[in-house]
Amino acid sequence: MKRTTARLAAAAALAALALAGCSAAEAPVAAPTIEQEAEEAPAPADAAAEPVTEQEEPAEEESAAEQSGPGVYQAELMSGGTATVAVPGEAPADLEAFREKAGADPVGYLVIEVDNTNGTSEAMLFEAEIVDSEGKTYTYEEVMSGMEGWTGNNYGLMEEEMELWDKYPYSTLPSAKNTVPLIGPEVPEDVVAVFIDYEQAERVGDL
Repeated sequence: MKRTTARLAAAAALAALALAGCSAAEAPVAAPTIEQEAEEAPAPADAAAEPVTEQEEPAEEESAAEQSGPGVYQAELMSGGTATVAVPGEAPADLEAFREKAGADPVGYLVIEVDNTNGTSEAMLFEAEIVDSEGKTYTYEEVMSGMEGWTGNNYGLMEEEMELWDKYPYSTLPSAKNTVPLIGPEVPEDVVAVFIDYEQAERVGDL
């Protein structure tokens, strides 16, 4: 009876040791928490390859020098047409020849190209103005007003003068085009602003 009891005790001890060994060798691993998974999760494969978008810099505004100075200017007329002028303008040969014949003092010219093809009414272009860097205003008038005083009492030139008035009218009918010379002082080089019939013209190109 004692031997049987001892054997049972030994068997129980061996079974306990076996269970303990299995527990040590096969101890369950704790499941990772959500925070651990977030820390250990690898970055997406394409994340590193994704190009970095550079922020576009705002376009620089056109400088004042590019908006002024000698060049080609354009303005919209009240009729709906457009007026284009080169500053400084080239003197019309016939007007300059007549000025010299009349003995008048030297003048400056602005030659306006009027395009009233899209106009809804007659375009009346009487004058233009230039402002220089010192704020001085230079006024240029249509041929009839600009030639005032050229002939003086020389009545022999009046007929030729009237022919020039007829050649260069200041009005342009709808659907028509016209060249309108304006006469005034010598054109300044330091142009800051150009006004055509009181509308400020935009500089649209170089000479």
